Amino acid sequence: ALSALKRAKAKLPAERLYSLHPAWHRFMDRTYKYLTTSGLNGIILAMHTCLEVKLYGFHVHPSMGALYHYYNPDDVPANEGRDDGEWEAVRELVEHGFVSFAEPCIIECHDGKDVCDACVAEHNSKQ
Repeated sequence: ALSALKRAKAKLPAERLYSLHPAWHRFMDRTYKYLTTSGLNGIILAMHTCLEVKLYGFHVHPSMGALYHYYNPDDVPANEGRDDGEWEAVRELVEHGFVSFAEPCIIECHDGKDVCDACVAEHNSKQ
C-alpha cells in the first residue's frame, strides 16, 4: 500500500495524498465487521482528534435528507446494502451525542417519506 501511495504521489506531485496505517484498518474491520467507507473512516478519525464533529452532506440522495454529497453533488448510492449498515452506525453516533448532523431532517428522512416531508416542510417554514 505504501509503494502504491509513493507511485501515485510521483505521478501527481501537487496532490496531497494520505494513507492510513494498517492498524487503523484492522481497528475499523474489527469494530464494524464490514468494509467501511472513507466517510465513516473520516468520522471516526475526526472523533479522535476534534472536540466537536458536525456532518455536512454525508448522505447521497434527497430521500436521505441531504440534497448533495460532500464530495460530489451528483452522486448516487454505490452500495445500498453497505450504506444501510453504515447508516445505523452513524445514527448511533448521532443519537449518543458523539457527532451531529449540520442539516436538518437527516434522521427523519431515513425514517420514512411522510416523516421526512413533514420535517422538511417544518424546517422550510422556519426560514
